Amino acid sequence: MIRVFFTFFAIFFSFQSYSQTTFKGVAKGYEKWTIRLITYQDYFTYQEKILAETHVDSAGNFELNYDALETEFCLLKIGKTLGGIYVEPNVNYTINFPKVDSIAAKYMQKESYVTLDISSDQTIDLNKLTRRFDTEYGQFTSDNIVAFVTKSAKNRVDTFSLHRTHAYAGIQNEYFQNYIKYNLARLKFSAHTSKKELYAEYLKNQPILYTNDAYMEFINLFYTDYFKTIPIANYDKLVDAVTVKMDPEAVKNLIKSERHLDDSALIELVLIRSLYENFHDPSFTRKSILYTLSKINSTSKIKEHIDLTWSIKNKLSGVEKGSYAPDFELVDIDGNKVWLSDYYKDKYVYLDFWATWCKPCVREMKLTPELHKKYGKDVVIVSISIDRKHRSMKRFAEKNKYKWVFLHYDGNEELKEVYKVYAIPLYYLIAPGGKVIFSPAPRPSKIESKFQKIKAQGKPRKKAYELISD
Repeated sequence: MIRVFFTFFAIFFSFQSYSQTTFKGVAKGYEKWTIRLITYQDYFTYQEKILAETHVDSAGNFELNYDALETEFCLLKIGKTLGGIYVEPNVNYTINFPKVDSIAAKYMQKESYVTLDISSDQTIDLNKLTRRFDTEYGQFTSDNIVAFVTKSAKNRVDTFSLHRTHAYAGIQNEYFQNYIKYNLARLKFSAHTSKKELYAEYLKNQPILYTNDAYMEFINLFYTDYFKTIPIANYDKLVDAVTVKMDPEAVKNLIKSERHLDDSALIELVLIRSLYENFHDPSFTRKSILYTLSKINSTSKIKEHIDLTWSIKNKLSGVEKGSYAPDFELVDIDGNKVWLSDYYKDKYVYLDFWATWCKPCVREMKLTPELHKKYGKDVVIVSISIDRKHRSMKRFAEKNKYKWVFLHYDGNEELKEVYKVYAIPLYYLIAPGGKVIFSPAPRPSKIESKFQKIKAQGKPRKKAYELISD
């Protein structure tokens, strides 16, 4: 019995640690900075998702752990400097994170990309393989640029593809084999190989590789402007199905009869992609596209599509009046990770974007304690600091004995972009369930009349936001 007991725990702990991936490295010049491992939520919106984070110590060293469940493309990011890395389960990586050249950084508008020096404990090193292939791929396209421009590169591409496929045939790494396969598919597309031929070879009866960057980039290339390829008679019906009926099944029935699309899962994926792509097209209405995405989200049997539609809706909705407040993971005053949506599930939320160095922010905040005292049971006041350091926010709130909710943006530039935090202070008023009532909302010095309406209505009712927004 004892032997069985210990055997069980040995198996249990072996399973628990199986997917542990570690990153140890050096990041000279970034001492005491936060380093994050991030990936993309999807390959349509490219919104970033933080997987793990730690701090670079005073000697420039860092160690980071992540429970990787599958191979995926990730980024290591310090501030606005980042470098790509393919991450596999149960692999130990050693990394040198180079300091970006100060002169080059001066001309970078947003982010600076660096090439990470990566080694691993694997005999088959995925990062070295992808870089080797990328070098060969880049050299080939550079050497044959004239042929691509004159549309005479097809035979050369076919020969190159055959040679590269044979050269790497012995590499037993599924992600890498698909990486080669779909990068070569993109090359053939650029060489004007027929779409019928490409579909038959690379997409028909093939699994959808949601986390393989080469596959998803090929999907984006192959199905760009897919709605526009549909004959005019069916296109008019498609517009009607989206804008009037708002019925994803009706749209699927129209597009599945078209060329290069006959698999049900792929049809739904292409529909989701096309709805996102056509959000700003005047032929459609934004409201109808968001509603159609919501219907796919509630009816799809494919988890990846449920997650994808949620991600896209967050991206597209923004913070316009009547839209739903995009959800983000933030850090509270005690350093805990929380979701913004936790606060507006069943209460009104007054969002305040601010910083300790912003004098108008601090001046308006002096009025907030009285609002919190009078209306705190009806409205959750959430102050989101965009100070670079979390401790700046924490010290400020504790020094002034402010008792409402304080969150830190945690370096998430996507949050600032989506909520249009171009100048502060900036305020939003959100109804229970997440619908935005005011975008932007009045400052604390002018918001009380809205809070009085909320308090007077009592328990929040469905569509109560219409009363408040009058």
